[in-house]
Amino acid sequence: MSHLRRKSILLGVALILPAFAGCHGQNIVAQLGSQTFSQKDYLKYLEQLTPTQFSQDEQLAGRADPSINAGVIGMVEMLREAGINQLAEKKQVKPTQDEIDTYYRAEKALNPQIDVLIQQGAVSPSALKHTIKLKLELTALGSDEAHIDPADIANLYKKNASIYSLPLRYGIKMIQVPAGAQGITILNQLKASGDFVKTIQQYQLPVQAPMDGQEQILAESSLQQVPPLYNAVKTLQSGQFAPAPIKFTDPKGNPHYVVAQVVRSLPARTLTMQEVEPLLKMQLIAQRYPDFQMHAFTVLNDYMKSTTLSIYDPKYAGIVPAFLLISPTALQAMQQPAASASGALPGGTAPPSAAAPPASGTTGAPSAPAVP
Repeated sequence: MSHLRRKSILLGVALILPAFAGCHGQNIVAQLGSQTFSQKDYLKYLEQLTPTQFSQDEQLAGRADPSINAGVIGMVEMLREAGINQLAEKKQVKPTQDEIDTYYRAEKALNPQIDVLIQQGAVSPSALKHTIKLKLELTALGSDEAHIDPADIANLYKKNASIYSLPLRYGIKMIQVPAGAQGITILNQLKASGDFVKTIQQYQLPVQAPMDGQEQILAESSLQQVPPLYNAVKTLQSGQFAPAPIKFTDPKGNPHYVVAQVVRSLPARTLTMQEVEPLLKMQLIAQRYPDFQMHAFTVLNDYMKSTTLSIYDPKYAGIVPAFLLISPTALQAMQQPAASASGALPGGTAPPSAAAPPASGTTGAPSAPAVP
């Protein structure tokens, strides 16, 4: 998506939100079946709108229309999600809160960088659980409520045992600093303040991941590939800094210095079958029903066509109903080999991957940092 298009999207949201801000919030803007949506409901979707959702909804609708604005996409997101929820309730396949929480905990255990994103405010636990709920509902709808035998789950767990054996991992913050006294000064300042962002700005330090002052989750095996860093941090406790800037040498023989802090360590452990059961179920479904996503959206299309839909805002009444339906081209594109269990979901967020958990020793973390 072009930079200009992104700016126009954000501007569209900015222009639409004030129009609703002064409203009481209870005026009905749309209805799907017996479920009504107030301006307040609609406003929540507009506030959470991202540029990703424009591209995704255009793909699903099989059309790219420059006249589509934030108001249309917000309405589409709200109504499509409602359709998924209504259909899942009708077919009695809504996941329990315990199932959602178990899936969420398993994803965080396998991908601890999720915690970093939460701490940075890039995503919230409620938003992640919301995405997981939609994923579980769509999976159930797309696999015709498939029954998964407990024995098959146990066999798959044994087969993938190494995947769920998690190595020792470290959460580390790093920045590149000048050599000599100034590097020591920056290190001492960081020990006192802990504020990497302010320090980077104050000294105009170079910023390039992973040397950007943001926490990176690194497996011990990755760190061992960078001996100067590993030797400096392996004995540190959570919150401690390496006692001096760590010296690296680039391929040309030039020295570079890095300040590193161990934010936390994640001990090695093996996830139990109960902890990862939702992910195992998802993997089995993806193997047995490789077209489950296409089938789920086909069923959703049928439901949306057969359910009474009313749009009470004349600006959207003409285009939203057509934009809601998934195009035949998009449905065809959803045909995937059995290896993948992930796919786009309403909400513009890629769902957690259940089919291909990260290989042991990486857990979705960045690789060991390159020499600066």
